[in-house]
Amino acid sequence: AEIAQSRGLVETTIETHLALFVRNGELPVGTFISDDKLQIILPVLHELRPGPIGPVKQRLGDAASYGDIRFAVAHWERTESLAEKRQSA
Repeated sequence: AEIAQSRGLVETTIETHLALFVRNGELPVGTFISDDKLQIILPVLHELRPGPIGPVKQRLGDAASYGDIRFAVAHWERTESLAEKRQSA
């Protein structure tokens, strides 16, 4: 929130930028969400992906914010990408 305010941006923009770092492996997902929350979100992502995060949020309700889901998606995409690379090697 502080970064967004100081730069005149909305929080979702900052979250989206930071999620790219998670997706690229430059920042650990645990910097932004707890492992407990990640374990709640990942099964829903596996079931509903690919697609928009709206249905994931709808399924999770108050258990996770849109920001939490954004970071979990970035983490999930990274782990899926790494798994695909291992399989093709």
